Amino acid sequence: MALKSKVLVIGLDGVPLSLIRAWAEEGKLPTFRRLMERGVVGDLRSTIPPTSGPSWSTFMTGKNPGKTGIYDFLYRREGTYSFPPVNASRRDGVAIWKLLSDQGRTVGVVNVPMSYPVEKVNGYMISGWMTPYSAQDFSYPQDLWRELRDEIGYYTIYP
Repeated sequence: MALKSKVLVIGLDGVPLSLIRAWAEEGKLPTFRRLMERGVVGDLRSTIPPTSGPSWSTFMTGKNPGKTGIYDFLYRREGTYSFPPVNASRRDGVAIWKLLSDQGRTVGVVNVPMSYPVEKVNGYMISGWMTPYSAQDFSYPQDLWRELRDEIGYYTIYP
C-alpha cells in the first residue's frame, strides 16, 4: 500500500530566511515557528539572474533559466522592439504540481508567480503575479474565482 503523505510548500518572494527565522523566534510569526520546528526549512540558492521571474520558473520545473527560457518578467518578441510580459505558456518545462497531478496526487496551487494561464490539475489552482488585471480565467476549476468572490469578496492578485 502506498504511503499517503501531505506536503505544504510555502514560497516567500523577496524576504531572506534569516528575517523569517528571527521574527519567528521573537514570536511575531508563531505559525511559521511551528511549521519550521515540525518541518523542513532551508536557504534557497537562487538562479542566475537572481530575480523573481526566473527563480519561480526554476522552482516550478527544477530547470535553470537556460532550460526554461525565462530570464525576466518580460521577453523580447522576435524581430521587434516589443517586450510583452512572460506567462506560463512561454515556460519550457512541466511544473511540479502538474507532474504530481498527472500521478493522481491532489494539488492546491495558490498565488505562484508566472503560473497564468492556469493548468487543469487534480485539485485547484489560482494564478499569481503576471496574471492580466482583467483576467477571469485565473483559477481552475474556472468557477473557483466566483466561490472566492462570494466567500471573501473580490480576489485581488496584485496588492
